[in-house]
Amino acid sequence: MCCFYFIIGTCWASFLTASAWRLLYQPHTFFAARSYCENCQHVLAFYELIPMISFLWQGGKCRHCRQRLTPLFLIGECLGGVAGLLIYRLPLVQQPLAGILSACLFFCAAMDCFENCLMPLWLLPFGAAAFCCAAHLYWLSAGAVTVLLYGLHCWHNGLGLGDVELILLLALFLTPSQIWFLLFAACCFALLGFLFLKTKQQQPFVPYLLLGYLITLIYF
Repeated sequence: MCCFYFIIGTCWASFLTASAWRLLYQPHTFFAARSYCENCQHVLAFYELIPMISFLWQGGKCRHCRQRLTPLFLIGECLGGVAGLLIYRLPLVQQPLAGILSACLFFCAAMDCFENCLMPLWLLPFGAAAFCCAAHLYWLSAGAVTVLLYGLHCWHNGLGLGDVELILLLALFLTPSQIWFLLFAACCFALLGFLFLKTKQQQPFVPYLLLGYLITLIYF
């Protein structure tokens, strides 16, 4: 059963990452076209779309034009498999909400990695789905987190407004201890990323929120 959750996780992560790319760069083909190479526009066969396996089998390159593919898809698919295994460990009643929040974070993390952008409109379907599955809403802790992070946003634009809105969504559905642990873990990952990448450019924060959420699933 855990293998099934792992496979579903990789497939969902692959789909969400590809959806984010299409909405950003080819919105008119979102429903109309099949998957294709972003370099040579060659339509991909089904065996070139198998999560993780296709990327590794092709050596990280397009089979037709031999241009390198972005590793973000492979990273997302690997993390999707990990998320599937972590959700499998949860009680069955908690799995739908955890799956929706994970999907939201995967989609937003891809958007943030590709273009450093996050629009509130993209959060609405995930928020509506999570609302239908949630047993409790934590308004007080969500309000406290939002006030704190909005102040950080206003102070030298230290955090993007889209990040604040996403964290508000998470804080509504996670317990106070979970959301504060998630933020602490995300900040630790962001610090490690800053030290490792050694860049002065603004880094996307949502991928670190995704990693923080996966760590939260382990400890809670």
